[in-house]
Amino acid sequence: MKLTTHNWRGEAANLQQVTTSEPVYFTVKAEKETLDEEGNVIIHSYDPNTIEWHVNGEAQEKRGHHFEFTPRKYGTHVVHAQAGKVQTEKVNITFTKGAPVAT
Repeated sequence: MKLTTHNWRGEAANLQQVTTSEPVYFTVKAEKETLDEEGNVIIHSYDPNTIEWHVNGEAQEKRGHHFEFTPRKYGTHVVHAQAGKVQTEKVNITFTKGAPVAT
């Protein structure tokens, strides 16, 4: 699964310009590929109801391909999506009183 971030305008998120009053939007491309008996690639999509979102290790109520996160406090927040045993890379977002920093 591939995870992307974007701002409210739909532009790729530059996390160094995000403030705590601006949400960060996450989208996951949740497809898996398998091969049939003849070696042809078959693309399967995950059921959106099986895609869970996690912030700082805690599962969120929201499920599906899209997730909006606005932190309530300063600090580092780790966000990722998971469908069964498959998960995206973890995105670290550090919100400070100055410019936030993504690592």
